[in-house]
Amino acid sequence: MLPEIEKIDKELSLLEMRYSEVIASSQAKCSHPIEALRECKYEKCDYLSDMPPCRVCTICGLLAEGWSHLEGNYPKMQPYKDVPIISRGELFRYVRRT
Repeated sequence: MLPEIEKIDKELSLLEMRYSEVIASSQAKCSHPIEALRECKYEKCDYLSDMPPCRVCTICGLLAEGWSHLEGNYPKMQPYKDVPIISRGELFRYVRRT
């Protein structure tokens, strides 16, 4: 492989690691205020498995999937009842994964 490509590959790898660290740290520190939460509802699917409800914090991008966040079992994601409902596609634009 060319030295220039190897150098850029290494830099990219380091940036990806740093990105994951910053996202994880930000999500751990975020209070996920109710005004920043968005949710999409459970969707029945006939040809694949059903899609569970999801909730995302629009500030830090933490995603809570499934029914446990609605029951208050997900870290820092309280089971608020008045969270705005948006489409699944729109919700996933906010998601930040580590």
